[in-house]
Amino acid sequence: MANKKTRQLVVDSHVHIHNLNNLVHILDATLTSFDKAVQVHKTDKDFSGVLCLTEPAGRDNFTRLKNQLDKSVATGELCRLNNSWHLDSTAEDLTIAACHESGTVIYLLAGQQIVTREKLEVLSLSAPQTVQDRMSLTATIEAIEELGGFAILPWGVGKWLFGRGKIVSDCIKEKRGNRIAIGDNGGRPAFWKSVVQFDLAKLHDLPLLHGSDPLRVSELRRTAGSRADILVLDFDRDRPAQSLLNALRENTCERIAIGAPETFMHFIRDQIALRLS
Repeated sequence: MANKKTRQLVVDSHVHIHNLNNLVHILDATLTSFDKAVQVHKTDKDFSGVLCLTEPAGRDNFTRLKNQLDKSVATGELCRLNNSWHLDSTAEDLTIAACHESGTVIYLLAGQQIVTREKLEVLSLSAPQTVQDRMSLTATIEAIEELGGFAILPWGVGKWLFGRGKIVSDCIKEKRGNRIAIGDNGGRPAFWKSVVQFDLAKLHDLPLLHGSDPLRVSELRRTAGSRADILVLDFDRDRPAQSLLNALRENTCERIAIGAPETFMHFIRDQIALRLS
């Protein structure tokens, strides 16, 4: 395929856009974070970004953006967000290209955050928001697979301890290979160093992905792109999501984690603010 070649991607696999009016700020912050990361790690300066929009049911910002883009395409107009950014289509219905005036593209992937019957979170990448909450963990993963998406089990404060922690560990052991990934996120504080399931995922050859997981109380501080991975993979610019999912299922490309865990003070403030809200 003419558009397929090796490409460096910087991928934030756990993104929430709580207020779509902040999209330009989010894209600007993402571009700055990703650009700084490839310079710090002395990788190829040329890259494409990926933000996986893992929104809960009822907040389908991807569809809102897709409708906005489709209206512009129908009238032959450029779908501008501001003077620096515009949206463009790809060959995938569930991917939008956010194009910067510099030439860098940040792809927005449709997805979903799902809460299982066990009160565990599952992220669905590159799939429509049609998976029901409150199904079992196994049924949730199977539903994502049936949609052609890819499931990530993201770490959460207290959610991987005791009985629920055993459920996650058992799932890792059962799903070894190319079916799921394990997720770390920017909300994990620096003092919380030991996560048994991360070591277990490595043992069972499951990818560990990093995402920002911006909270409503910290969206403009811990914004999208602040925690992510640098990957080099076979890439088709017309089908960016399929390129990424193929690499995750094969789990053969190296990943460099970027960004730092949350500070102690910000972690405490965020947890208090969450409970007060």
